[in-house]
Amino acid sequence: MTEAVAGPTTAGARSGLGAAAVANLVGGALGAVVNLVLAALVGRHLGVEGSGVYFLVVAVFVVVANTAELGADTGLVRFVAATRARGRAEDTGWVVRTAVGPVLVGGALVVLGFVLRVTFALIGPLLILALGYVVYKMMQNKGGTN
Repeated sequence: MTEAVAGPTTAGARSGLGAAAVANLVGGALGAVVNLVLAALVGRHLGVEGSGVYFLVVAVFVVVANTAELGADTGLVRFVAATRARGRAEDTGWVVRTAVGPVLVGGALVVLGFVLRVTFALIGPLLILALGYVVYKMMQNKGGTN
């Protein structure tokens, strides 16, 4: 004999789930259309070279952002659902704090790398020129003493 298990499978929960699925589908379709229009506008206004640089920057940003997440978004979906399914909703805060820590460190490293890269890009040529000047003066002094 099979017994029905009471739970979130009521008609109200099903209609809420259906509405959420439709909203997700509409949001995804709208996002795709906006991206297509944006690509056309960028291509038309920036030209071939400008749009290539723009899309390269966007691609690098997306890759770095997804890498810096370290999979925390997927892990949170799984582990928050697991803690609630086991009736341990009080552990949700601990799960979120545990996931956020490595992401903050990864994000800080990305920002630090960007700042160092920009700093070196601005100061690097000056340092190379200064080093070249020092080497030139050392060689000039060495040649003058002989």
